[in-house]
Amino acid sequence: MKAAIRRLNKDDLGNEWLDDLTIDRAIRELLKTDGRGLLELNRNFTQRLQTGIRVPVAEGPRAGEEITVHVIAWEKERLKENDFLAINQFQVLIKGTPHNKRPDVVLFVNGLPVVVIECKSPALTNPMEAAVDQLLHYSNQRELDHAEREGIPELFHFNALVVGTHFYQACASTLGDTGESFAEWKDTSPVSNADVLKELGKPGGTLSSQEMLVAGMLRPAHLLDLVRNFTVWDTDEGRLVKKVARYQQFRAVHATVRQLETGKTKSETGDTDTRGGVVWHTQGSGKSLTMAFLVKKLRTLPELRAFKVVVVSDRTSLERQLRGTMQLAGENIRPTKEELKQNVSQIEIVQRILREQGPDLVFCMMQKNPDVDLEKETITAEVPAYVRKEAESEGEVGSPGFSRSELIERRTTDVAEPPKGGTPNPTREIPAGTQLVTRTLKLTIPKFEGKVEALNKDERIILLIDECHRSQAGDFHGYMMAALPNAVKIGFTGTPIFRESDKNTLGIFGRFIDVYGMTASWQDGATVEILYEGRSADGLVDQTTRLDEAFNNRFRHYTDAERAIIRQRYGNEPDILEAPRLIEQKARDMMLHYAGDILPNGFKAQVVAVSRKAAVRYHEWLVKAKADLLAALTALPPEKLALMPDDLEKEPEWTQYLVRVHKNRQRLQDLEIAVVISSDHKDPLSWKQWTDEIEREKHERLFKLPFVHDDQSKRSPLGILVVKNMLLTGFDAPVEQVLYLDRQMADHELLQAITRVNRRKAGKPRGYVVDYAGVADALAAAIKAVRKLEDEAGGPSGGGTTDLDEALPRLREAHQRVMQIFKSHGVASLLPIDPAVQLLADAKIRAEFIMKLRTFLICLGAIFTRPEAAEFKRDAKILAFIAASPRTSIRTHNFCSSALRPRSSNSWTPTSPRRALTPSFRPRPSWTRNLPRR
Repeated sequence: MKAAIRRLNKDDLGNEWLDDLTIDRAIRELLKTDGRGLLELNRNFTQRLQTGIRVPVAEGPRAGEEITVHVIAWEKERLKENDFLAINQFQVLIKGTPHNKRPDVVLFVNGLPVVVIECKSPALTNPMEAAVDQLLHYSNQRELDHAEREGIPELFHFNALVVGTHFYQACASTLGDTGESFAEWKDTSPVSNADVLKELGKPGGTLSSQEMLVAGMLRPAHLLDLVRNFTVWDTDEGRLVKKVARYQQFRAVHATVRQLETGKTKSETGDTDTRGGVVWHTQGSGKSLTMAFLVKKLRTLPELRAFKVVVVSDRTSLERQLRGTMQLAGENIRPTKEELKQNVSQIEIVQRILREQGPDLVFCMMQKNPDVDLEKETITAEVPAYVRKEAESEGEVGSPGFSRSELIERRTTDVAEPPKGGTPNPTREIPAGTQLVTRTLKLTIPKFEGKVEALNKDERIILLIDECHRSQAGDFHGYMMAALPNAVKIGFTGTPIFRESDKNTLGIFGRFIDVYGMTASWQDGATVEILYEGRSADGLVDQTTRLDEAFNNRFRHYTDAERAIIRQRYGNEPDILEAPRLIEQKARDMMLHYAGDILPNGFKAQVVAVSRKAAVRYHEWLVKAKADLLAALTALPPEKLALMPDDLEKEPEWTQYLVRVHKNRQRLQDLEIAVVISSDHKDPLSWKQWTDEIEREKHERLFKLPFVHDDQSKRSPLGILVVKNMLLTGFDAPVEQVLYLDRQMADHELLQAITRVNRRKAGKPRGYVVDYAGVADALAAAIKAVRKLEDEAGGPSGGGTTDLDEALPRLREAHQRVMQIFKSHGVASLLPIDPAVQLLADAKIRAEFIMKLRTFLICLGAIFTRPEAAEFKRDAKILAFIAASPRTSIRTHNFCSSALRPRSSNSWTPTSPRRALTPSFRPRPSWTRNLPRR
């Protein structure tokens, strides 16, 4: 380390000049132990390493001058000035004892141990689990029943990464991870796989998991980049958390930087700026962090560090989340709190900042600009229409005085619209109870007329536009381009761009820079799978048969197709879905599901209502359903709670349910429910508690806290939020596990909503979507479109896409590799299986077989439903059977059955129907469906 400090910190003439005493001061300052725990010590050391150490010069003509001393040369051109050393079986004394520990491999940079690697034999039953446990042992992080020190935590004060490997699988994570976040590194970017294979002397071959991780993560330039630009610190439930980029984040940032460096400005092309593009990383996979890593990276590149970065969002809650994430990058964010206190509007503050030159990080919501909103004009048109004659008195929707047939009649009279030209059709019978009226249609449009001011024409401006698929076209795009005409536009989206109208997004931003789809995210463990269940509300509206007859008679002049459209559209309209009795029964079903399946594991829920009124009503009936359930638990005879499991199975299902829920009775008693909705000046006064901005922010913050924490300020009993539109995007709450959906959605909105429950959290194997609105067809269509777009995106950055031209050769090669294991040892056929099973008794051969079979099954699963996969299915079944054979002593059944599961958007897997838990609500037999991983 001393030699590195002397070598790296030269004067302006390139001469070494630091004296020994100054170097000693720098080392003492770097290595000081100024933290209350291992993670805090590691954070403080890492920050000093990244920024350099400030010390006074001890001797010579510059004595007393305070200088910054660097221990690592971070720049790519100075990479060779560093000393990189790997030590096998590095011996470390256990403090206070004569004993020592020997990690398998320790990587040093200029004398600092920054990576610890634990290698295990692939012959072990669970080699990766053993490697992670050993790393926790070394760092003294295992949860033990005794307080005895067992590890060498001093080695980890300086740690950047920990790695566990058994060659066929290598996973990395950070200090503080107890095993949940260890993940493979599946890309060698920005170096290509082909170049890596040439370096290893095996062109045309494939890289093992270990080779991939070493080439992509531990290559000296990549390792230093990760330490400097891709490491941030955050808190989770009051606990310090170290976060290092995953491979898709590292790849996307480098691809974006490459695009910025190689693309052309508008002045160079004469038309279009080609420096931008779209980064599509699926919801929940760390898109916001990718943006933060990009900003950190930009600030270290001489040619890009002077760029002003403008982060654009279209939701207040989304901006708050992005601000919090960007603060992790160590940036000074503008407008600052002091600037926002000025006696001018926020848009004026932002406009002033944008006019300035310099590398600021600016947040704005341009489409909320009141100056633009004022420049509107309204177009009107008079059209004839049929409307229902108002009755003298009319009951409330859902009340005895207002039938569903009347409701349908009122909501659908406008279907009898006149043809183009404005004249009613004289041949169509005027529906009973209706009258012809004139209606005024209004359309408000913006009126720019070239009046938008060009705030800044500098080409060194980067627009990072979050959720770019949603509102970054049309009026907003026109204003943005007029205000910042030469800026680079980089769009980030977690929701695929697949509707015909959305293709303009790619036209605005350019090509895909990087794609990380739903499939890759689930396979990598970046997100959890989502389980879908459709529920039915049949029976909640009285006399449905008579109503159906009335409907068919009322609309007898319409075709079957027209009647189907009317049913679909108006059967889910707010007036029906707001009906109190309907909400009461659905709320009861939600509470039973939540109390039985979600609450016991400590997770939370969100309810999506059709309107703000429905959201408020849901709160009322959820509170009532909770009280009813608590009353049922109180009335449960004590002897039922004492039943043995075998005896309990003989009891009615409702009794079994109450006994199960009773274990969490206190948590249910404390459970709080809140509504988060926007405000309107006509709202009842009682809604203020749900619409007030301060109250909304408080509820969002409390919802993210766990039910249980030692610190009372870091836990909250708020377990259910009811919303209409709010919090369905840009709301990151890993503690949320279930979404109760009672509003029609499709396309982007639906995909964004369901991914609220796909965030990873310890003890959360999956998320749930319980559908009361009948969105199954829309969901299937959306996922099918996602799969198509992933296929079209293609390429090495396709994030799990299944382009047949690439997927089929990969599948064929994977099949040959696993079959070659047997052929190379004289087993020519898989049948009979005895010779193959006997061969796998050898631990080394068995380990190789496990990993190659896993690869084959994953490749097969990617195109399982395509006809080209048919020739491989027979061998796959036989190989899976061999792997699951008791004589092989291999625990592979789970991954075999999982990998063989089809991944088509049409591959729904029905399970046993869920029966009603109470006599008052008997849903139609439901299908439980795994969301396709495509």
